Parts: sequence; C-alpha cells; structure tokens
Amino acid sequence: MPACVSDLDIKVPSTDERYIIEGWIELGGYARVLVSRSLPYNSTVGKADLFDLLVDEAQVKVKCDTIEERLLLVEDTMYSILPIYRGFKIRGEVGKTYTLEVKIGDQIFTSTDNLLNPIKPDSLWFSPEALNDSLGYIHIRIKDPPVLGNYYRIFTKRLGLDIDYNSMSVGALDDHLFNGTTFSLPIIRSGPSTKTADGHFFRKGQRVVVKTCIITKQYFDFISKVSTELGETLSPLSFQAPAITLMTGGALGGFGCYAGITDTLEIH
Repeated sequence: MPACVSDLDIKVPSTDERYIIEGWIELGGYARVLVSRSLPYNSTVGKADLFDLLVDEAQVKVKCDTIEERLLLVEDTMYSILPIYRGFKIRGEVGKTYTLEVKIGDQIFTSTDNLLNPIKPDSLWFSPEALNDSLGYIHIRIKDPPVLGNYYRIFTKRLGLDIDYNSMSVGALDDHLFNGTTFSLPIIRSGPSTKTADGHFFRKGQRVVVKTCIITKQYFDFISKVSTELGETLSPLSFQAPAITLMTGGALGGFGCYAGITDTLEIH
C-alpha cells in the first residue's frame, strides 16, 4: 500500500518592517553601529539586497558623561560589507557608561551599556590533533575572579588570512560553573572562514591574535539569545519565541561594550 502523504501548507504570519540596530564600542576603540531594516521570514537575500536594507538616513549619536558625538556613515569593510556608522572622538574607557541614540524620522531608539574591567588570560597554547599534527585547537587558560558574574566573549584573527575577528563557536559564556577558579577551554573557530580545508582548526605556521572580552550580563543575555535563535529556531516548524532586544522605542538589536585584551600566539 502506498504510504500516507499529505501536503503541508505552512502559513508564515506577516510582520511589520522593523529596524535592526547592532552597535558596540571596545576598550580603546570607537563606536560602530549598523542600522538596517528587517525582511519577511521567507525572503531570498543577495548581496545587492543587503545594500537596499541599509538605513543611511539615520542620525546616530553616542553619549558618555557630558560628551556627545554624532557618528558618520563610512565604509569600514573590516566589520561589514555595508557602510557603517562610526565614531572618531569618543573612545571606550573602563568604568564608563555609553548610550547609543538612533533617530530615524520621528522615531528614536536608545540603548545603554557599561564598559567593565578586562580580564587577562593566564596562558595560550596550541594542541595538535592526534590524526593530523599540523591542525589543532588553541587553548586558553583564564583565572576567573572570585565574584560570581563574569561574562566572556573570545575572538580570534589569523593574521594574513582573516579580515576581522571571529567569535569562538560558543558565542558567549559565563562563570557559573567555574567561578573563582582557573579554567581552560579549546577555542573552536566559527564563521564563514571555516569553509576551507582547515575547517574549525588552526594550523601550524599561523600567527593568531586572541581577543578576550568581558561584557555585561544584559549584553551576555542578548548575545546568548541571538545565538540560540540562529542555531535552533531558523525553521518555521520550531518554537518561535519573541525576539530579544536591548533597544528602546521598538527597534530590534542592542548596543554593547567590550572590555578586551589581545594576545598573539605563534603556532610552531
């Protein structure tokens, strides 16, 4: 007997267009903000479409203490193929509070975050795989402070190979399992650059910059939720939770502060 087959007609509900705002400022660096529009779930997007989604008429400001700076829309291909709003005056400093304000027409969206103290890794080393001694993982060891509530993001950049830093496969991690101890973990590469023969590994002969960043709890929660949505809820058949946002005013996205320290490892 033929198997029972029924047509599945999935009706994805229509949604209103939303503004998407992604902004950050690093220790010692300037603010960068990408402003775009959302697309319906089943849209097909090419590179040209991304430029159509860019919002280039926004007024973007960053405030710290009594200083306010309006960001300029510039080409900054290290971070995005799209033009990005960038600051040139206000730099990230430990202990400072930064507020992002984005005005589009008569709508105003804001988000605020704090730049915390960085935590320097204890050591870095390369461990080759048993079946291929040229490829392996970089391991990082960190002494976590005794106070619970430290939130980490770790990035790597292979000099001469990667244009920008790529986050390790775990988007962000907190210290609830290793609070106050010295812990170590392997850094597994993620992102488009893993679609090569090296995959998620590093290779002997490479020089790799490792950036260890401390972020606030609110930004950790935001990054964790976004990573979960990207990894698990791309199917229309999965459970769809409300999108998390750190922006006031109805836009999606957020603004975060990164307290980062960089170390360079030569893999021999």
